[in-house]
Amino acid sequence: MVCQQACQGVGEVFRHSVDPDILLCFFRNPRQHCDNRWHSRLSNVMNIIPKYRLTTGPDFVQIWAHIIDGRWKRVMTANRIFNFNPGPAALPESVLKEIQDSFLNYDGSGMSVIEISHRSKWFEEIIDDAVTRTKRMLKLGDQFSVLFLQGGASLQFAMAPMNLLADDSTADYVDTGTWSTKAITEAQTLGKTVNVAASSADRNYAYIPRDIVFNPDAAYVHLTSNNTIKGTQWSRFPDTGSAPIVADMSSDIMSRGFDPAPFGLIYAGAQKNFGPSGVCMVIIREDMLQRVPESLPSMLKYTTYAAKNSLYNTPPSFAIYTVQLVLKWLEETVGGLAEMEALNRQKADHLYGCLDASSFYRPTA
Repeated sequence: MVCQQACQGVGEVFRHSVDPDILLCFFRNPRQHCDNRWHSRLSNVMNIIPKYRLTTGPDFVQIWAHIIDGRWKRVMTANRIFNFNPGPAALPESVLKEIQDSFLNYDGSGMSVIEISHRSKWFEEIIDDAVTRTKRMLKLGDQFSVLFLQGGASLQFAMAPMNLLADDSTADYVDTGTWSTKAITEAQTLGKTVNVAASSADRNYAYIPRDIVFNPDAAYVHLTSNNTIKGTQWSRFPDTGSAPIVADMSSDIMSRGFDPAPFGLIYAGAQKNFGPSGVCMVIIREDMLQRVPESLPSMLKYTTYAAKNSLYNTPPSFAIYTVQLVLKWLEETVGGLAEMEALNRQKADHLYGCLDASSFYRPTA
């Protein structure tokens, strides 16, 4: 395998000055002259590293693998494309590089990060740092818990009403497109009483409803902060009175700052904005935890995860590690949410300026 990797890469390293087949012949039969064709050309390559001019066999292969590795990584980096997938979405290249560099031996543990125990000091440091950075960037007080669950935001469509909406209570939902519609459906499937306080379905969800009258007795108000499929976003969150906001922020969390005070629950699948698929961040306020019924199964109760720092069972450890690295990048490299929001605004202005000026494209939102 090393031979093949070295041979495949060496043509690129020396701009095809050496035929990989020639090198493969040499690697496999270092002392056998296959023909005169390779001898002079290989000798020229060997002169690049005089110290190892006479080295043959496996050691020679390792030397070439090492030389090729740096150039090969640069080639792979140069061949990366512009990735506009909505989720799983592009991750910062420096984060991918850090994952690559630490993958076989994480922090001197002698184990890959996907092999270390979730009860180990290494992983506890990872998850604690992810929680700390989340609270710091979102300006969350001690009354908020940051949890990491599986099942994506789609599971939260059901978990939120299961945990927070008693059978004798009503919740207001704002229907602004695909994901909020799914959330409404899941709550209704559970037999919960749902009031659709506002909807933009009349215009194919091309706008965000305004001047909404919410039920003052609602257990919570559910909304989707950014509607990726329909292209609308809450630029300002509504005044819901005494009712806490429950928000699906999967597609715009960590892209801008906001006041967390009105929110009782925030959930976000990581794969759109701050990590890979496989983990969902849940931010829940202490008073909302007090609503959780004891009758629910353990794995469907927010209190289970809050009491154990998301370590009640084996969590998606690799996904959480990636999230931690993205949060570190966002805080230390970008400079935080204010800087991230400014960059996002600049990108949006370029994109929508082009669309608005076009006679061919017609924005729908």
